[in-house]
Formats: sequence, C-alpha cells, structure tokens
Amino acid sequence: MKQIAQFVLAFFKITVSKGMVCADPQAACDHAALLADSGRFRRARMLLTSVISAPDTPVHVRVRALRMRASIHMRRQATLPNALSDLAAILELPDIEGPARAEMLLLRARVLERMENLSSAIESCSAVIHMEAATPEQILSGYGARALLRRLSGDNEGALSDYAAILSLPQPPPHEKALALNNRHVIHQELGETQAAIADLSDLIGMPDIAPEVRVLSLLYRGQLFEADRLLRLAVADYSAALMIPEIPAALRREAFALRASVFRRTGCGRRASADEGFLFATSGLWRNIRVGAVAFAILSIPFLWFLERTERSFSARFREGVAQAEAGEYASAFETFGEVIGSPDADDETKTRAHLERGRLYQKTGRHRQMLADFAAAMQRPGVSPRVKVEALLNQGFYNRERSDWKAAIADFSKAADFASGADLAALRGMAIFARAECHEMDGAHKAALADYTTLANMDAISSAQRALVLLNRGNNHRSVGDRDKAAADYAEVLKIQSAAVGTHISALLNRGLLHLQHGDSAKALEAFDAAIAVRGSENSPLADEVRHQRALVHFRLGQNEEALADLDEIVDTPGISVETRRRALALRREIHAGAGNAREAAADARELQSLQPVSPPPPAS
Repeated sequence: MKQIAQFVLAFFKITVSKGMVCADPQAACDHAALLADSGRFRRARMLLTSVISAPDTPVHVRVRALRMRASIHMRRQATLPNALSDLAAILELPDIEGPARAEMLLLRARVLERMENLSSAIESCSAVIHMEAATPEQILSGYGARALLRRLSGDNEGALSDYAAILSLPQPPPHEKALALNNRHVIHQELGETQAAIADLSDLIGMPDIAPEVRVLSLLYRGQLFEADRLLRLAVADYSAALMIPEIPAALRREAFALRASVFRRTGCGRRASADEGFLFATSGLWRNIRVGAVAFAILSIPFLWFLERTERSFSARFREGVAQAEAGEYASAFETFGEVIGSPDADDETKTRAHLERGRLYQKTGRHRQMLADFAAAMQRPGVSPRVKVEALLNQGFYNRERSDWKAAIADFSKAADFASGADLAALRGMAIFARAECHEMDGAHKAALADYTTLANMDAISSAQRALVLLNRGNNHRSVGDRDKAAADYAEVLKIQSAAVGTHISALLNRGLLHLQHGDSAKALEAFDAAIAVRGSENSPLADEVRHQRALVHFRLGQNEEALADLDEIVDTPGISVETRRRALALRREIHAGAGNAREAAADARELQSLQPVSPPPPAS
C-alpha cells in the first residue's frame, strides 16, 4: 500500500511540475491534502489552483478544492483576502445550499473577524441563524459567534440577546450552555448589573455536568460579586464551597484561601485569616516542593499565630511582604524589607535564612552578582539550615555560573546540590540538579559524563513522562555526538512513543533523527523524518519548524530537487516574525538555487534583500 501511495505521489509530482492538469481532479485534491499535511503549502496551492481552473472539474470537487485552498490562505494574515475570495466563489455556486452553505458562511465570518470587518462577519452569522436548512448545531454556532462579534463591536445588548437565545434553545449542549452563562455574566458585570451576573453564575454552579475547574471559578467569581455587595457571609460560603471540591488545581485552591483570608480580615476574624494565610505561606513558590501537607500546617499553626495577629512588625509577616514586593517588581522596597529582617536580632534563624535566599535571587535578577553570591553563602552558613535551602542556594549559584559559561564551577555547584538533595522529599530538586549538570557536561564537550547523568535521570521515578522524553532526547543527541548511531536512534524512537511529550520535543526528536540519517548518507530516510516533523500537530507554531524546513530544503537541493527546496525556503521567508539570522540563511540558499538554475532576476532580488539584512558597521571613532 505504501509503495502504491509513493507511486501516485511521484506521478502527480511529475504532472504538476510540467504544468499539466491531472485527469483525476478528486485524486489531485487528495494529493494536495497530503502536500498540505507535510507542510508543502505552496505546491498544494498550485495543484488546487489547477483543479479549480480546469473547465471540466465537477462542481463538488471544485468546492472541495476551493475550501482547501481557502484553509491554506487562512494560515497567514496577509492572505486572508484570498481566503475570502475562495469562500465567495463557493457561495456563488447555485448548488451550494443547506448545511453546506451554512458551513461556508460560518467560515466566512471567521475570516472577516480576523480581518476586523465585524459588521460583515455579523451579517454572515445572521444569515446562518435565519437559514431554515441549517442544522441545529450550525444555528447554535451562529448565535455564539454573533454574540462574541457583537460584544467586540460594543453591542452588549445584542450580545445579551444572542446568549438568551442560546439558553432558550431546547436542550443546548452542556458546554455551550455553560459558555453562554459565563459570557453573559461577564457582560452583566461590566454593565453594573450585579444581581443578573450573580443569577447567571448561580445557574452555572447548579449545572450537574460542568468540570470541577469551571465550578470552582464560578464560585470564586460569585463570591467576589457578593463581596462587592457587602454580603460577606455569602462570599465566605462560596469560597469555602470552592475549597470543598476535590482535586481542584493548586493555583485555584490558593486563590480561594487568599480570598477567604481577606474577608476574614475585614470581618475581624483574625485567627481564621491567619490559618488561611498559613496555608498560603506553606504552598507559596518558595515552599512549592514541600511534601508535608499544607492543610496540616495551617491547622497546627493556629495556636501560634495569635501573636502574629497582634504584631504588625512580625518578621515572618515582613518576610512574606518582601516576597510580595519582589513579585510585584518593587525591588527597592523588597531589598529594604529583606535587609530589615536579616539585620534584626529578634528575627529567628529560619526567617533570616529564607530572607538571605530570596534577597540573593533578587540580586541575581537585578544583575548584582557579588551581593547575590554573598547572600547564597550566608544562607548556607546559617545555623540549622535545612538541606532544601542549601540545595536551592546551590542551584541558583550554579545557574549563575552556567550563564557565565563557567562549566566547571556550575558542575561543582550542581553536584553539591544533588548530594544534599538525597531525601525522598527533595527528589524533584535532585533531578533538576542532575539535569542541569548534564547540560553543562554537554556544553563542556564531556559527552560521556552527560550520558551518565541522562541515564540516571531516565531511570528516576521522580520525573514525569514529559520530562523523561526531554531526557531521552538529550541522551540521544549525545549518543549521536559520540557516533553511537543505534543508541541515538533508539532514544529518538522512545521519545516519539511518549504521547505526553511537548510538541517541541517530538519535533526535535524527528529533526535529530533526520540529521542522524544524513550523517550516514541516507537522504530518503532523512526526508521522511523531516516530513514527519512538519506533520506534527502544532508544528506551525513551533520555532523549530523553520529549522526543519531549512534542513529539508538542503537535502532537496543536494538531490537536484530545486522546486521542492524553493517551496520550503519560500515558507521560511514568508513566516512573520522570524529572526534575521533565519531569514538570512534561507535567502542565501534560495539565491544559490536561483543562480544555479539561471534565474538571474530572482537571484538578484534575494541578493539585494540579503544586503539589506547585513549588520551596519559602526562609524570609526573620531580622532
């Protein structure tokens, strides 16, 4: 089957390259779909244009080709007018009625919205809503899209009317009903209609089929509206109800505790507020890896926090204030606060240690490295310092040395951090230290030491599957660097089996697999790997996609396949926001191809653009 598909692809490649129109338009559309899936949008567009312009193409095939070409045009903001023209051509055909016409109108509304032509987009949605032949799902989509467009254009009343229409439909899908209630409550809130917003959130909370995160967010939103109306008991009840929902994200749990603590403070319930604040402190960024239950910490802290309620200058509270100031970007105030904590004879050793650590991080962020190192050293030398603090200080010190490319010093820091992080509760920090050390070994050219670290990490239970994929990718790259082809290929294959790996990790594994094949002279397998990398879902948003296309263009160029190489290079050059270096490399190769093929005009144009990208030399100093 694979050989047949390759034969068909080769046949179409020949016919299109010679400017011929394929005798089977349906098969041509199938081929165009394969080209688009592999990232060859220019060739797919050329093939679809030949199908559309052929006089004997059946109507349903012409519609399919126009629809596919419109999708390609929709990839870039600059070609949206072309997509609009293709959709208009479909809508002008007499046979396009019913659901097919409704689908094109909804797609047209999306294009018009991206072109910021909101009034015409609203007209397209209205046409779908009033079509008798449209499906219930399409009518629902029309109302939802029109409501959003009306809101964007400032027509809040029209948007409210559309959301009301969605909610009045017989048995709308739960997710559509929840979305309509949530969006309508936002509009009511913006209009100052608090009671109507509360009513919408109450209906949303009462739905049995919504996700726990949606229920928690709705309770938090309603609690804040109750606060605005000074109904503080009801606000506390909502925040408490949100905390009762199991398995909610940690960030939402912290938000609920923070909101409830704020209400407790306002109502004079200081002890309850302190308990909630104790939970927040136990789960803050500094202590995010602590395995001790934060709720237990909050409960146990209640008998001891009564003193903090009476002392505005509590040094633990001052430390937390310094952390908040640093996060808000108020660096001068944060430095002053941490200095006050460190310099006070009344602050306990643990608080002073944490203040040294946080101030060191702040020094690092602001580029004051000598003071940073002094604070990290002070944190590690405090009496009774915990292993966690030592590990965090050493990690930060190692990251600083790594930024300076002092690989030996960074490796020493990360090694000490890994040694101190020997406990089960510090496994995550130990993994971080070993991974950072492996990267430094790799940058220092010590690939065998890097391989040993990556192998240790791959066998650790503390890392997630996505992290393991990244470890295997790096190990494969090091195997490739030392010439161990089989082990590198095995690692890349393992990466591709991990479904939870990041998109960039999968693309990088395929890119490196292709480079591995190139090292051993197998251009066909290299192209197969590069094609697979471009076909990864989400690759269009990955910065690695341009590198894959460049490598694929190089292979095509070496094989004498200039059209395929130019298609990849055109995609790179047309990509908005690419770096100057990426554009320069693509233009240089494209100029070389044009010059070799005798296309003097195109080569000259690329040469001029290359010249404009050259860095301007600074003027000589005045004598």
